[in-house]
Amino acid sequence: MKNYTLSLLVCASILHQAKAQTNKHAIQPKDISIQWKVIENNYQGKSGYLSAFIITNNSKNTLPAKGWSIYFNLPRIIDTDFAYKDLKFDRINGDLSRIIPASDFQGLKPGESVTIQMKASDWTLNSADAPSGLY
Repeated sequence: MKNYTLSLLVCASILHQAKAQTNKHAIQPKDISIQWKVIENNYQGKSGYLSAFIITNNSKNTLPAKGWSIYFNLPRIIDTDFAYKDLKFDRINGDLSRIIPASDFQGLKPGESVTIQMKASDWTLNSADAPSGLY
């Protein structure tokens, strides 16, 4: 019984240490602000629109160069081949997509912002057509 109790205490201690280390420099969702704006409907004279996400790091830590995603829902088809340097779009399934770091992304320092443009099908009229469920 003593060995079992000691094992549990050691495991709990290790887990607590690991959690403390991983959270020390972690960025929480509340530390990131995301805005979305329409740039142009009928982009390049075609049925589609150009919009942009502006992602701002409001934390005291750098958003890492990899290992994170921002998921959202959008009932439009996103052109995932649209060229980006820092970030890119990835369609998951149906209207679920995500923003992920591209290989050139260097991270986002505290107070910095990055803009990623998005080409999508059809048009957008108002906030009812905006991406939803950012998580």
